[in-house]
Amino acid sequence: MNATAKYPGYRLKLNLIAAMALFTSLSMAQTPRLHYKGSNSKVKAAVAEANRILSDPEFYRKVEACQTFGNTTYSGTAISGEMQRIGQIEVDDYWNPLSKANAGTVSVISMNTAKLKRSHASIVNTLIHESVHATDWNTNAAWDYTHDGNSPAGQGNTAPWVIGAIGEGFVN
Repeated sequence: MNATAKYPGYRLKLNLIAAMALFTSLSMAQTPRLHYKGSNSKVKAAVAEANRILSDPEFYRKVEACQTFGNTTYSGTAISGEMQRIGQIEVDDYWNPLSKANAGTVSVISMNTAKLKRSHASIVNTLIHESVHATDWNTNAAWDYTHDGNSPAGQGNTAPWVIGAIGEGFVN
């Protein structure tokens, strides 16, 4: 005799457990999750804050309200959808005081720890900005919504700069 015949409620309990596991895995994969294994306390704090913001539905509503961005045909709704499906994004760090870049991203966000002498909110902005790049590359294997160079001059309306600024507005 199998367990479901012997214990009639057993199958229902198994189905509920399976449904809960599926719901948990789906809900956890609905927003990007930044993962940092390093020891820099400023990066750790900024990653924690960025993760809080990236799990806030209101953040995505504000991104979706952006109908157009410079340098792309993607809308805020399209980018928001891709960001909410991306899952985990790795964050690491490096030291380069001669670089103009605060960070760099292809599939991993690399924070330049030589450029952390600025506000917590600004560092969180950089992480969210770089999350947009990571989402773009990891989703499309191409730069579909990016910018040129490391300055917002003339490109402050591109998705990474705008979405980073939206995120900065959510910093506690």
